Amino acid sequence: DFLEYENKEFDILFGNPPWCNFTDLPNEYKEHIKKYFFEYNLIENAKKLLLGGARIDIAALIIQKAMVNNLKENGKSVFFLPLSLFFNDGVHKTFKLFNAKNKIYYLNSIYDFDKVDAFIGISTRYGIAAFTREKKESSRISYYNFENNEWHKKDIEANELFNPVDVPKITVSKKSKPRQGINPCGAIDVFVFKDFEKIDENICLVNKKWTLPTKFVYPLITSNNFKDCDEPQKWVLLPYNNIGKPLTEQEVKNEPLLFSYLQNHKEKLTNRKGTIIQAQIKRGIWWALLGVGAYNFSPYKIVWEAYGKSTFNPQIFKNDWQVNQSLQAFIPCAEQSTAEQILEKLQNPKVEEYLHSFKAEGTMNWAQPGKISSILEFVEYPSLFN
Repeated sequence: DFLEYENKEFDILFGNPPWCNFTDLPNEYKEHIKKYFFEYNLIENAKKLLLGGARIDIAALIIQKAMVNNLKENGKSVFFLPLSLFFNDGVHKTFKLFNAKNKIYYLNSIYDFDKVDAFIGISTRYGIAAFTREKKESSRISYYNFENNEWHKKDIEANELFNPVDVPKITVSKKSKPRQGINPCGAIDVFVFKDFEKIDENICLVNKKWTLPTKFVYPLITSNNFKDCDEPQKWVLLPYNNIGKPLTEQEVKNEPLLFSYLQNHKEKLTNRKGTIIQAQIKRGIWWALLGVGAYNFSPYKIVWEAYGKSTFNPQIFKNDWQVNQSLQAFIPCAEQSTAEQILEKLQNPKVEEYLHSFKAEGTMNWAQPGKISSILEFVEYPSLFN
């Protein structure tokens, strides 16, 4: 394990560190390496890291360790890496300071492999970055794009590269914080249905097999609903009350159809992986999901596709519609007029230009909630909208 490699220094380093988010690492290994994130000054949200939910890439940690412990003064290094280390907001902010243990290093150049296809089957944006330990006279970074079968160089200021687009702040209520969609934590087949039939006012038949109380089954937004489809094509089971709290054990038992359905899937639900969902399961709420709160039951949601897109197309969904995992994100709103005001400002072309500046189009990091939060200003009272 390179994290435990001795502090031996070299003139040249060349590497391809693992590309993997901390949250996706095996739990035992997470516990083993948490100390290194603190040691190498990469912690912005210590609570998230301690709970196992940080999205920081382990590649950042490997590079940080290599640069401050294993590269000589005036040494040079080159790494294959996911470009999210540079262009994603928030989570890699500390990495982009390029220092740890009172040692500073410098980013000299980036080769963007967006149109190179060096590695087959990689969905994230990636490339090569060159660093040095000598003092850098200029703050400019050489950025190379591959177009028409040749490399094209641009010299860009570091601030322009990492935060290139100035977007006017949009004022919203603190209750309208952008959110990720519902996360069943590996139990999609238990909570998400492709078929729904209403038996009567109170009971529905899902997947042509199970009967459930209709009040707990909600339409789930799919990609077709951003086009010309107004009808739901999927539905999701939420064993929650309308203020976003999971039903208690007694409340579940008071709903015989719901209780029977959940009991049939108890083994799968209790065996789900992940620190946060396991905390709920250990409390006895083994039917819980992540990403569910009072915001799910807001009468208006501004929803956009957050994964794998290159255009930003937010839309307003009303009433019971629910938002789908990391594929989508949303801003909850209590009033239609407020939703329309925010939507109009999100449709400013500068917002999409800002998203393009991260060079994450087509990847899982296209328009996740953190990116949109960066252009919002949160206030206490909705009346401040006006």
